[in-house]
Amino acid sequence: MTGKERFLCAFKKGCPDKVPIFELTIDRPIILKLAEILKVDKEGKDYIEIYCDVIEKLSLDAVSYKFSLGFEKISEKK
Repeated sequence: MTGKERFLCAFKKGCPDKVPIFELTIDRPIILKLAEILKVDKEGKDYIEIYCDVIEKLSLDAVSYKFSLGFEKISEKK
């Protein structure tokens, strides 16, 4: 089973091949330190790409993370 299949199977109360490994959130400083430890190539990559590479190296089946790209003012009106 792939990580996605494993997670969805468990979520639907099925019987996956093994218990899915899931991380709710990993803070930015931890991801960057893990990237160092796991020897993830960070050159020319933005944070989201580094985050995905770290998750892949950790072989996590699922993650949940809220990425913020900031706010953009769209109008002066309230």
